[in-house]
Amino acid sequence: MENEALQVFDVLGRRYSLPMLEGGSPTKERILMTSTILFGRKGYEAVSMREIAKAVNIKGASIYNHYQNKEDILIAVLDHLKKLYVTYFEHVAQDLAQANTFKDKLSVLFYEPKRLSNHFTSYGYSLIMREQVQNPLVADTFDFFMSHGHKIIKDCFDDCIANRLVPAFDTYSAALLILNTVFLGITAEVQIFEGRRAFYQPKEMFSDMERFFLEALGK
Repeated sequence: MENEALQVFDVLGRRYSLPMLEGGSPTKERILMTSTILFGRKGYEAVSMREIAKAVNIKGASIYNHYQNKEDILIAVLDHLKKLYVTYFEHVAQDLAQANTFKDKLSVLFYEPKRLSNHFTSYGYSLIMREQVQNPLVADTFDFFMSHGHKIIKDCFDDCIANRLVPAFDTYSAALLILNTVFLGITAEVQIFEGRRAFYQPKEMFSDMERFFLEALGK
């Protein structure tokens, strides 16, 4: 995802680097990106259509020319996050196939999380972590994220065992641990960016996790 085109958005006094979307009107794109940040920052229920319109700098009624209601925006946000997630893991799977050692495969898995360069995905994941328990739409997206990512990571670890790169271990739990760590770390990154206290230092946490697996299983 090195060549991802970014644009800078100003949302309520903070500047965010966000990925360009394919197609669509610039206003609709700004609504989608701004809503992602607001939902991730405050929670879905705490954000109104009027607040989104104000943050995008359009009239309150104008937002309905682009989205029917707030749930319509949420669906668009979640759909775009899914596309980014699938695309990301397609790249990961390709890079994993080319990595020949367990150390190199771990580097592939932790490379992008340690960069933490995409505010859209950071706030999107924060939204999902905040809302997954109470919002069925978000819960479905969370389940999709976990199942899709878990399979690719578990398959990678199973392949490492089959090729005798590492001794046998519980690949199901290990893949789950990595995914949970990434989600927690990205959520903490949002807290840090917002100037709030975070219980985790994301990049250190990812590096520690990578080191743990390498020391426990690497040859």
